[in-house]
Amino acid sequence: MRINRTAILVLTSLLLSAPGYAEKYRAGNPDTGSDVVIAKGDIPSPEKFRPVVADYMTMMGKQTAAAEHQLQLLQKALTAGDMAAARQAYIQAHYDYEVIRAAVVVFGHADRVINPHAGYFLSREQDPKFTGFHRIEYALFAQNDPVAAQVATAGLLRNINDLKQRIAVETLPAAKLVQSADDSIELILSTKLSGDENRYSRSDLSDIAANIEGARRIVSGLAPLLSAKTNETLRKQFAGPDAVMARYRDTRGQYAEYEKLTPEDKQQLYADLTLLAESLAQLRAELKIDVYYKYRNEP
Repeated sequence: MRINRTAILVLTSLLLSAPGYAEKYRAGNPDTGSDVVIAKGDIPSPEKFRPVVADYMTMMGKQTAAAEHQLQLLQKALTAGDMAAARQAYIQAHYDYEVIRAAVVVFGHADRVINPHAGYFLSREQDPKFTGFHRIEYALFAQNDPVAAQVATAGLLRNINDLKQRIAVETLPAAKLVQSADDSIELILSTKLSGDENRYSRSDLSDIAANIEGARRIVSGLAPLLSAKTNETLRKQFAGPDAVMARYRDTRGQYAEYEKLTPEDKQQLYADLTLLAESLAQLRAELKIDVYYKYRNEP
C-alpha cells in the first residue's frame, strides 16, 4: 500500500506538536481566535465561580502577607541571636506558604524559586540556584549559620513580595482553583507523608496540616455550588486526617517532629488522604468544569 508523503508529513507534525498543545491546555491557556472551534456542551458559566475565585485570591494575598511577616520576624530573631525563635518563624512561614502552594504553581515559575529542594540541583546544597525556603531551612537547622540564613531570607522576601504583587493583579481560572484542592492533598501523598519535604527541620507534620487546610479552604468556598451529599462526604473525609493530626499538635498549635509519627498513624493518614484526594478529583465533574478551559473572553 502506498502512503501519501504529504499525509506522513502532516501526521508527523501533529504528533510533534501535540505535547506542547497538551501542556498549554493543562496550563489553562488554550489558543483563542476566529479559527479556534470550542466544542459546545454543558460548560458552566463562569459567573457563579467568580465570587469563589475572588475570595480565594483575597485569601492567597493574606497567606502570602502572613508568610512575609514570619520571614521578617525570622530576620529580627537572627539579628537578636535567637536561633530558636528564628527556627520557629521558619516553620510558621513555610506553613503559611504551603496552605496556598498548590495554587501558586499557576503563577509561572514562582514555586520553583520560592520552594526548590537541594535535590533539584546537581551540586545540591552547594548550588547557587538552591534558594528559597529550603535554603533558609538548611542554614538554620543543618548549618546553624545565622549569616547564611539572613542572606537566604532576604532573597526569599524579594520573591515573596513579587508573588504578592502578582496575586494582587492576576487571578486563577476556576478549573485551576478546583484542581488545586486535589493537588494540595497530592503534595502530602507524594513527599510529605514520607518525610521528604523538610529534610533539615523535620517539620513535615506542620506542612501536612497546611496542605489539608489549603484543600479545606477551597472546598469551603465551593460548598454552595456542591450537592449536600458531596459536602457531607467531604466533611467526613476531612475529619479523619484532622483527628490523626490533632494527636501531634500541642497547646500552642505547633506540630511535633516527623519522627514522632507512628507507623499506624502514617498508614491511617495515607488511607484517609488517598480517599479524600479521590473525592476531590471528582469535583470538576460535579461542577461540570472542563479543566482545559479558561473563561478568558467572557464579560
